[in-house]
Amino acid sequence: MSDSVEKAQALLLSVEGERQKMGLQLNAKKTEVITFDIKEKAKITTKNGTILAVKEDFKYLGSYIISTEKDIRVRKIHSWKALHDLKNSWHSAMPGDLKRAIFMASVESILLYGSEA
Repeated sequence: MSDSVEKAQALLLSVEGERQKMGLQLNAKKTEVITFDIKEKAKITTKNGTILAVKEDFKYLGSYIISTEKDIRVRKIHSWKALHDLKNSWHSAMPGDLKRAIFMASVESILLYGSEA
């Protein structure tokens, strides 16, 4: 994290220098840049000149960073899909308590993941 593009560039180059000492490689295709409240266009490059992709929003640890609305919308979609995938269970002769436990474990957990209640 950095408060300017120049500092972010210097930090990336420093990380690349340290990783070379250990024999590790930076995967520029998987490395992305996201900016907050920076007017200038971010252009961060690796040591070999590859320009890193600048994204408006991306998923980190299962949640979207910038857009809470997008995160909630995606969670609702996945929850509905999980609910629909269990359609046979809902119409089975399974006891109601077991159906509720399955719902809480498979559908509700998807919807509420990462939220504080």
